[in-house]
Amino acid sequence: MYEISVQDKDGKPVSGEMEVEAYRASDASKDFITSFKEVAAGNYQGYISFPLKGYWELHIHLKRGKDEFAVDTDRFMVTESAI
Repeated sequence: MYEISVQDKDGKPVSGEMEVEAYRASDASKDFITSFKEVAAGNYQGYISFPLKGYWELHIHLKRGKDEFAVDTDRFMVTESAI
């Protein structure tokens, strides 16, 4: 399980709906999106099972009413697949 915390520029937690997109540049057919659940104000938890080893990036999307926020991770290496 992974946990992501989100704060605004004033350090206050941001509540909303979060989706995390796993992106694999070398094989886009394996990309997937998973929802994270807000477990406390501004804290989200979810499961990510990478189907293949290799380099991945995460694109994190958060919606709060009409506001949308997004952040991308750096590329990272997955050394074991879930399959």
